[in-house]
Amino acid sequence: MEGNVRFLTIEQFKAEIDIDNIDVLENTKTGKLFMSGSNGQTWKVEKDIDSKKPMKVLVEDGDMDEACLVNVDSNAKLLFSV
Repeated sequence: MEGNVRFLTIEQFKAEIDIDNIDVLENTKTGKLFMSGSNGQTWKVEKDIDSKKPMKVLVEDGDMDEACLVNVDSNAKLLFSV
């Protein structure tokens, strides 16, 4: 299915890819952030991530290799349901 987006908790993400730990690192040359898993794999991190705000891992179309750590806003207002 095209356009399928899931938000996983960090614990759910770690369980799905079978890792114990994730570190968020900064590339000192580019300033870009990335997640590094205990298995050696890396993933994207939202540019302005704030570790003090709620975070989840965004996975589009089931592609775990392209996952991205993002802040999530739980203050969404329901406009309508269809």
